[in-house]
Amino acid sequence: VGYFSAFGFFNCICQVLAEHMNKSRLLLPDLGFQLLPFIPFSYLPTLTLTIFVAAVVSRTFLREEEAPTMARRFLLSYATVLFLRGLCITMTILPNPDSTCHAELDGIPIPLAALQVMAGLKMTCGDVFFSGHTAIQMSLLNVLLRDSRTLAPWERTAAATFAAASIVTIPMTKFHYSIDVFCGGIIGWSVPELYRYVITRLADRPLADGDGNGVRVATMCARFWRRLESSPKRLLEL
Repeated sequence: VGYFSAFGFFNCICQVLAEHMNKSRLLLPDLGFQLLPFIPFSYLPTLTLTIFVAAVVSRTFLREEEAPTMARRFLLSYATVLFLRGLCITMTILPNPDSTCHAELDGIPIPLAALQVMAGLKMTCGDVFFSGHTAIQMSLLNVLLRDSRTLAPWERTAAATFAAASIVTIPMTKFHYSIDVFCGGIIGWSVPELYRYVITRLADRPLADGDGNGVRVATMCARFWRRLESSPKRLLEL
C-alpha cells in the first residue's frame, strides 16, 4: 500500500505540473475520433471503470483464496504503471480533447493540489498520455485472468468483453486520444506480465560466482518481492 501510495502521489504531482505547463485546448487529429461515433457523455468512461473495478473487487479480491496475493500483485504492478504515467505526462503534454474538462488549481501549492487530486477533490486536464482509465482496467484484467482459480469461462469472457467495451468508450467520448488508449492498454497489461516473469524466473535462479553486482541485486529484489507476496507456490509458478 505504501509503494502504491507513493507512486500514486508522484503521478498526481506530475498531473498538476502538466496542468501548469500547458493549458492549450487545441484538438489534435485522431483516427479514433474519425472512425468511431461520438458519445456526448464525458462521464461514461469513469462510470464504466467504476463498475468494472467494483465487479472485480467484489467477485475476486473478496472471494478468492489467493485474494491477498492478487491484491498485492495488482497494487505493486499498477504503482509501477503510475510511475511510468507520471513520467510520460510531463515529457510531452498533449492538449486535452475533452472540452468539458475544467481544472481549478490556480493559486494552490503543487503538493496540496496533488493531494486534492489524489483524494478526488480536484481534477486535472493535462494528464493525457497515457490513459489511466485504460491502464488500470488492463492491469486488473491481467491479474484477474492470469491469477484467478475460480472464475468460470463465462465470467472470464464477460470481464474481457466489458473491459473492452469500457475502453472503447474513452475515444468515443473524446476523453482521451486513441494513442493514449493504445499505449495505456499495452503498458497496463505488460507491467503485471513483466512483474510475474521477474518474481517467478529470477527469484528461482541460483546465484553464481560469476554473476555481476547488477544480477545479484536484481535477484535479491525478486526474492524480496516474492516473499512479500506470501503466496502459494502454484500462483507464483504461472
